[in-house]
Amino acid sequence: MRKCNKCGEWKELEEFSKSSSRRERRQIWCKLCQSTHAKTYRLKPEIKISTELYRKTHKETHKRYTKNWYQNNKEIVKERGRLYRKNNKKARALVDKLYALSHKKEARMLSRKYRNELRDWYVRETIVRYFRKRKIEIGNITPEMIELKRKAITMYRTLKQFKQWREEYESSNADVYGKQFSDEENYGGRFSAKPNLISATGI
Repeated sequence: MRKCNKCGEWKELEEFSKSSSRRERRQIWCKLCQSTHAKTYRLKPEIKISTELYRKTHKETHKRYTKNWYQNNKEIVKERGRLYRKNNKKARALVDKLYALSHKKEARMLSRKYRNELRDWYVRETIVRYFRKRKIEIGNITPEMIELKRKAITMYRTLKQFKQWREEYESSNADVYGKQFSDEENYGGRFSAKPNLISATGI
């Protein structure tokens, strides 16, 4: 146990940050007091100005530091993002709605980009809509489910494009109908019949 010189409370040693320059190898302020003091200090106008000035004059250094920190602390960033999304669902939904209303063109372009690239967000929403439409309860959507759905959508799009290409080709070569096209049409079944994998995944 140790007493904090800031708040005066007795706390466990784990509540104090490590310090190699002190005899007890711990800071004299607890982590909570240090965090509160740092936040208050950063809110001062002169500190804000100096911080912005440093970032403008040291863009590459700041960018390199931020990138290295992110690479070494990915799990921390993911956990912070998860907790924020969990605790601020209504606020995030309101911000997204306001952004979509004031940036309709950008929102459509972004949505189209995610749809074409089959991003995780788009694939996850596709799964959610499928189960919601059928009033089926669904638990956590795992990465394996997203990957399986992505493959199913890719297969469906490929078959659809191939069918469209065949229709265009046949319409431009209408005078070549005969045994060749008849054999190709019957080979492997008709294209209008979707594979079981695609129908089972809700496309």
